[in-house]
Amino acid sequence: MLRRKGLTYRRGSLRLRTAAESAGPRPQAQAARIAACACAIVCALLAGCATIPTEVLETEPYAHLEKSPQVYARLSGPALRDIASTMDERDLGAFAALLSSDKADPGTATAGLAASASAPSPATISPSTLKSFFARTRTFGVGIGGIGTKRPSLEAVFVGDFPVLSVRLALASDDAWTREKDGSYRSDKFPLFIRTLQPGVIHASNEKATYAAGAVEAYPRRAAEFAASDVFIAANEPSAFLAGTMPLEALNLPISAIVMSGTMVPAAAGGESPTARYLLEVRIIMKDEASARAFKPVVRFLWTAAARQLFGAALDVASAPLALEGDVYVVRGIEADAFALRSMLTSPLLAGR
Repeated sequence: MLRRKGLTYRRGSLRLRTAAESAGPRPQAQAARIAACACAIVCALLAGCATIPTEVLETEPYAHLEKSPQVYARLSGPALRDIASTMDERDLGAFAALLSSDKADPGTATAGLAASASAPSPATISPSTLKSFFARTRTFGVGIGGIGTKRPSLEAVFVGDFPVLSVRLALASDDAWTREKDGSYRSDKFPLFIRTLQPGVIHASNEKATYAAGAVEAYPRRAAEFAASDVFIAANEPSAFLAGTMPLEALNLPISAIVMSGTMVPAAAGGESPTARYLLEVRIIMKDEASARAFKPVVRFLWTAAARQLFGAALDVASAPLALEGDVYVVRGIEADAFALRSMLTSPLLAGR
């Protein structure tokens, strides 16, 4: 049986601290598997050119999610490529190996991955294949639900230069995929469903589409002005965000949401550079101003613990002051490079582990 290779993380840099090494928790591993498998299939027949309407390229990934996530993350194309640039061939090989290895318990939806691990993977991904896919991606978004359960639900949306016909031909010509009645394709080896919603938009999920009616809320409305940032993460259910990593008392705090946003530093290199730098801001949104004032000491403690989980124990919290603005605590001026972003996105805190 193939065994999952551990990713080797290099130490990133923060203006305020040094990013700690952290292993990716299960939801991130499943998200990586979904993203990698989608990359391999879509890149198979993307040699042709296609003209994607501008209005499609400007849509946000959250608009194509089927259900409201507990945690939503969004990366711009440059940020995605900057993070990918921190991976060498060994890292990318380990990333691709996630496709053929899983330690799921028997009876779970992902148990079949372990059972079929001895068989050759239908998706052998080369670094050039991944780079080609990332180069075509304008924005990427992922919604995670069921955090803390045996089977988190995951939806990944890619917006970019993806011709519908090429994607469908790639899936239809691969014996490892079965076409469903709704036009989507189901993997015969992995818990993965892929749909081409329209030219330029690919939806991948570990669950079959439900086509449920109703609006999806990927983040708090008051965070809308930050939702199109190069880096954006919204924890819509803080109890799930903090479960397993914080004291039990933290789960009872009157916190509505935790939002992180970041933009590329204009003078920094971007597109495919591990040295590109991003200015991050963190917002802890409380239920009301009275609660925010009353729980100020506790929230400060919570921020200290959360910062260590996200950025590493070396973060100098004192140099990243937590300011109260109405009913929102804000931390500004955190400068991170692509290595630090990668470490943050694989933090155990983002999986409620």
